[in-house]
Formats: sequence, C-alpha cells, structure tokens
Amino acid sequence: MSDRILFLCGSLVPGKDGVGDYARKMAAELIAGGTGVRLLATHDKGVAETTEEEQREGTVAVPVVRIPYGAPQQERIRRIQDSIDGYHPGLLSLQYVPYSFSPYGLPFSLIQQLRSLRYRGRWHVMFHELWIKNQGVRTPKDTVVSALQRLAVLGLTKVLRPAVIHTHIPYYQAQLKQLGITARPLPLFANIAPQVGTAGPDSGGGSFRLGFFSQFIPERVIPFIRSLDTWLRTTDGRKLDIQLLGGGADRVAETRRILAAEFPQATINASGFLSAEALSRELSRLDLGITPVDHHLIGKSGTVAAFLNHGIPVAAPYRTEHAPSFFTPGLTAATLETFSETGLLSAMRAAGSLDTHPISPQGVARCFLNDLSLSPAHNFISSNSSPGSDY
Repeated sequence: MSDRILFLCGSLVPGKDGVGDYARKMAAELIAGGTGVRLLATHDKGVAETTEEEQREGTVAVPVVRIPYGAPQQERIRRIQDSIDGYHPGLLSLQYVPYSFSPYGLPFSLIQQLRSLRYRGRWHVMFHELWIKNQGVRTPKDTVVSALQRLAVLGLTKVLRPAVIHTHIPYYQAQLKQLGITARPLPLFANIAPQVGTAGPDSGGGSFRLGFFSQFIPERVIPFIRSLDTWLRTTDGRKLDIQLLGGGADRVAETRRILAAEFPQATINASGFLSAEALSRELSRLDLGITPVDHHLIGKSGTVAAFLNHGIPVAAPYRTEHAPSFFTPGLTAATLETFSETGLLSAMRAAGSLDTHPISPQGVARCFLNDLSLSPAHNFISSNSSPGSDY
C-alpha cells in the first residue's frame, strides 16, 4: 500500500481557514520529510469552480484540489473520487470540524459521501472540534444540535473505521472516550517558529512586556492584568508595557482604547502587520503572553503555542472547565490561570526550560507518522512558513 497521504479538509483559503492553514503546514513538513502529500478541500469558500493548484508554505509547494462550497453533491463526490483515483493514497486523513462541512454543523451528507467512496486504504481522523458544549445557558436548538453533532461524530467513526484518531487536547479526548472512541494526543504546533539569533526578554530593563495577539475579550483578561500591574507598581518596580501583536487596524484601535483607559500608566504599543521573522523577534522579547481563550482549550491555540515555542509563559485566566490544557506536563507548568508572584516566576522557569520540539511542526509531523506507522524518507526540514490564521 502506498505511503502517500491525502488530507481532506473543509476549505483552503490561505490565512482565513484555520484548519486549512494547519493542514497546509502539516503537509509542508511531511513533504519536506519525503512523504507524498496532497490536500483536498471538499467545501472551499474561496473558489467558484473546482481548482487544482499549488499553495506555498514557506519554501514548500503543496499540491491542492479545491472543490467549491456550493458544488452539487454528485459533483462533489465525483471530484473526491477522482482525486483518490488519480493519486492512489494509502491514507486518507480527514481534518474534522463540523461547521467546515455544513452551515449547521451537521455533516451527515459528508458522512454518506465518504461511505460511498471506492477506497480500500486506511483512514485517519483528526478531531479539531467536536460539538456544542454541554455547560452554560443554551437554547433548545443548541441542545438538539449538540446531540446531533455527537451522533455525527459517532457515525463518522463507525463508517470510516479509522486506523488512528487524533485530537489536540485532553478535554476532547475525554469527550470522545465517553462515546467509546479512543483518540491519541497530537499536539498543536506553533504557527510562528523561533528565528535564529532572537534574544530572550530583557529582564534587566525597566519594563515588563506583556503580549497580546489579535483576540481581546476585556472581561476575560483585564482582572489578571490589574493584579499584574499592581504587583509591578508596588513590588517589582517595573512599568507595564503591553504589546499588541497583529490584528486589523479597527480591532487594535479599540483594544488600545480600552487598555489605555484601564491602565493609564502603562505603555501600549501596536506592531501592525509583521513578517514571521519580525514577529518572532517581538515574541522573544516578551516576559509574558496572555490569551482570552478558555483555559482548557489553549492546547488548540496556535498563538499560545507560538508564545510557548519562544520560551514565553502564558496567562490564560478564563476557565469554564476543570480539564487539563495539554497532554504534556511541561506545557501545563509554563501557563498560569491566576496571578501571583510565585506562580509567575514558576511559569517563567518552566517556559525557559521547555522542550519545544513536541510543539514544533517537525515534532508534530514525526508524531503523526509514528502513530500511523509511517516513516519519513529523510529528516524533516522546517518550511519556516509565515503566520496564518489564529488557529
């Protein structure tokens, strides 16, 4: 059986489809290691007709087929079958997000289409997302959709009978286990790789550099920043310096306005768009990253992985579930939920000594191949890709 891999995902619009960006970067690392890989977007939002092209990921050209979102069902299944017949993959890897394949998050038609394929090789499923969560205030519609999404996940695994199932975080692994589905851990790689020669934070300077990416939900992060700012002013002696990394001009302007009103003594800098190299330098100069992503979900955040991959600890003060964020204890130790001086210093030490290979693209690609009993033709060479969407 061929070692060629065909990744199936929803859409492949560069920089706008998080899972598509993930699949492209994974494909580039596998190609760099000598594995044959192609990508197939089954419901692409960026094309009006089926398109075959190459998409660049750093120095690697990744061959892709993009089937439009509005394609008739019979045409869609024919195009998927043509891609299989023309490439002869030994592994089909489905990158699963329910809303990628259905506007209602109910991809039952996709499951029927996959069932009808003429394919005798192995299947792999990567569950990036599962279903609407149980907790919190929900409408009757949400309750019904959540139950149907569970049925879709269960039906998908019964139809495909995948050789290996992966997911990024322990919370999803536990949710799948409740359905009788065994999933292995596959960490999310950082979407910004450290650049050679970048320096670490200037701990001897007069400021404490706190970094945000474009996501900003005030009520989730401001209480933490208040505690940090108080400690800096009353105990540590450094001034708070907030770095806003990336993001659209309007969003950054609003974030800056809110932070300036809350922390008038702080310095607030907005970087605007940066190249991967420049962004890596800015990341390496931080003392702490912060994210509004729910604490138990930060293991599937590319920006959190980028902080950690640069040796920068991460504050994730918003939590709704008491589930671990990562499969690896070292990554957990480099994050903090509530502010304390001892907690901050402990997270800094953990981040500074962190083995980042498991969350590098090369490390994740190697884990993927090992779990599937596949071997690269030669050693991985990082594609050093530019940042995509915040996955």
